[in-house]
Amino acid sequence: MKENIEETYTQIEEEKGDEPKILTPFDPKKVDISVEQATIEQLSERIKYEEIDLMPEFQRNGNLWDKARMSQLIESILIKLPLPAFYFDVANDNRWIVVDGLQRLSSIKKFMVNKSLKLKNLEFLDDLEEKGFDELDRSFQRRIRETNITIFKIKKGTPKKVLTSLFHRINTGGLSLTAQEIRHALNQGNVSEMLNNIADSDWFKACINVSPKRMLNKELIIRFMAFYRNGYETYKPSLQQFLDDEMEYLNDHATEEELSNLTNAFKKSLKLSKSIFNSKVFSKALIDEKKHIVINRSLFETTTVNFALLSDDEKIRLEDRKNDFLKEYRELISSNTFDTSITANTNNKDNVIYRHRELQTLISKFTDHAY
Repeated sequence: MKENIEETYTQIEEEKGDEPKILTPFDPKKVDISVEQATIEQLSERIKYEEIDLMPEFQRNGNLWDKARMSQLIESILIKLPLPAFYFDVANDNRWIVVDGLQRLSSIKKFMVNKSLKLKNLEFLDDLEEKGFDELDRSFQRRIRETNITIFKIKKGTPKKVLTSLFHRINTGGLSLTAQEIRHALNQGNVSEMLNNIADSDWFKACINVSPKRMLNKELIIRFMAFYRNGYETYKPSLQQFLDDEMEYLNDHATEEELSNLTNAFKKSLKLSKSIFNSKVFSKALIDEKKHIVINRSLFETTTVNFALLSDDEKIRLEDRKNDFLKEYRELISSNTFDTSITANTNNKDNVIYRHRELQTLISKFTDHAY
């Protein structure tokens, strides 16, 4: 008899992110959001013909609600309780993107379209227990189909920064989207494909075996891309805006050659990192044997970016002096000032500049690289 063995992933250290803000002005005339009335039947028809994407790659799991929670939603419709509004990005009228309401839509799909949901744990209509949609009286079916709901349609041309803010502000359902999931929502194309390929590659997993849930693995990748391509000197808080801008640039403007070069630079940097730090890569466990191996995002960013800037000969030089470098690297990340730069207020520009410059000085000592 086979046992189910759950894969053990390396944890990522919590990092207090900055709140997403619209820092640059946009033309309010380009914000095109309309409010309309529709029926549950209209939504179910769109779901049936896959004109609403309920399995978008960027979205959180559409199956977070258990049967009791889904049944209570159906019961709410049957006893005529008002439902919260639904929000959709309708830039493509043939494939609406769910901004808010995924769990409710998934419940409607299971009850009305797939017919896989049987009602249970109802509070008021207990005579409907264990009934599916087709087993309801015609009057109940009609009541569901004709229920009016409010839809907010975010139309093509609405600035991406406004869409990002909307995702952060209005997302509900018990588990809000992460910043990286929102970036994927708004940048489907070349960059999302590149991130998928990297995150699924053996060479990435061999170095960074973090859970793909909530896209933290992909946020690490785009963090490398942003600092490597732009340079830490150009960084301006907020970090989330910095990464949003990078996703947008790579998706809308980067050539295939540029994406390939970024991928190769990242791959070589990870290979060098793994060679030098082994299993404790990007972790403060390097300086404390009692610590669990947890990836520090700022240490990851600073190390991978500055390793990637080395030539092949300089990488070999660093590996040849690995033991001496490791000794001084441990001393550096043990210092109070450096530790602060990768632990407290890590997105502050002064801390970003400090940690990059300090590590560059150390790397240069062992490679003669001129940053």
